[in-house]
Amino acid sequence: MKSILLRTLLLSCLAGHTFTLNAGQPGFLIAKGLRGIPDSNARELLYRSLDGFLQQKEGDNARNTYIWQPELAATSLLLDEMKGIGYHNSLKVQDFYKAKLTNVVALNDHEYLLQLAYEAVVDDQAVQRAAFRLIARKQRDGYLFYAPLRRHTLGWKQHREQGVLFYYKDTINLAKARAYSDYNDRYLGKLSKPQQTTLYCCDDFPEALQLCGVDYKAAYNGYRRNTLSTFEQGQNLMLNGTLTSDFNTFDPHDMWHDKLRTVLPAAKINRAVDEGCAYLYGGSWGLSWDSVKYLFKAYVRAHPQADWLQLYLNSSDFRSGNEPLKVAYFINALIVQQIEQERGFPAVMKLLSCGKREDDDNYFAALEPLTGISKRNFNSRIGELIRRL
Repeated sequence: MKSILLRTLLLSCLAGHTFTLNAGQPGFLIAKGLRGIPDSNARELLYRSLDGFLQQKEGDNARNTYIWQPELAATSLLLDEMKGIGYHNSLKVQDFYKAKLTNVVALNDHEYLLQLAYEAVVDDQAVQRAAFRLIARKQRDGYLFYAPLRRHTLGWKQHREQGVLFYYKDTINLAKARAYSDYNDRYLGKLSKPQQTTLYCCDDFPEALQLCGVDYKAAYNGYRRNTLSTFEQGQNLMLNGTLTSDFNTFDPHDMWHDKLRTVLPAAKINRAVDEGCAYLYGGSWGLSWDSVKYLFKAYVRAHPQADWLQLYLNSSDFRSGNEPLKVAYFINALIVQQIEQERGFPAVMKLLSCGKREDDDNYFAALEPLTGISKRNFNSRIGELIRRL
């Protein structure tokens, strides 16, 4: 292990030299031939500021003292994508992929566009894990940094529907925008989380990444549709690369997941319960909740002796194929419906936040005090809920 790391560090140093501010700190690499800033004092000031920004990137975004605050939300999106980017999963090594400054371009007399690549050398081959862009803005005693979202969307149009501000290029489907805003209000009402939502309607996920400053990320190879989202200081910012830029459609199911994550960290969310809520409130795969119920009833008729506990634990489907529907998710939709009717949505949040699905012990430990449903009586109690459909 040590020999591999030493060899990698040696080869990395050949690709550029290391700028280190203080003894013992890793600093970052500088690409060979980088033109940068002619004045050495100004260059050192920029490098010191950049090193400070990178040193703080793994922490709370709002506490990063090197962010230009007017662009906190957009920069938070970028920082979320940069977190953990140096870590090698298999080797369990921090800072395996090193940050390398590859380009510095003066945009005006007080701003520079910077490009960073995260690379390592493995078996004499340079391996790039990610590449990012950010803008450095001159201050009296250093530089602050922000994502290029505003710069890339200056010509975009705006439309507001209640608590949602839409950014789009040419046209927008107003009926769909109103429907999105209605779901937004409905979900936030349940979650008791007042917030302003700003949504950029992107053509696809690659465009969403580019807008916030992600030039490349190996983890997203081949992704055409996805969404970036962050929540900072009462502002939910979303770069939606799942919709088209004219907002002709949206998925209330996925929207539920996005909104829940502005309230609960992903590590606390039980996916089966989360999916159950999404079925109940937003349907699935373009189907309404009533349509999902119709398909489940057909499954029940075809399987009168179903063992609901085993189907739950085995993550079985009641519709298979490219757009599967899962028994566990539907059962949780029924449970959530009952809890909300009897005890209100705060009780649902207790079940939602019981932790990731592993052996389901955490789920049943949270479920029984809320509903009286346990592993022992699961089949009979779930059977009762199903018979009421």
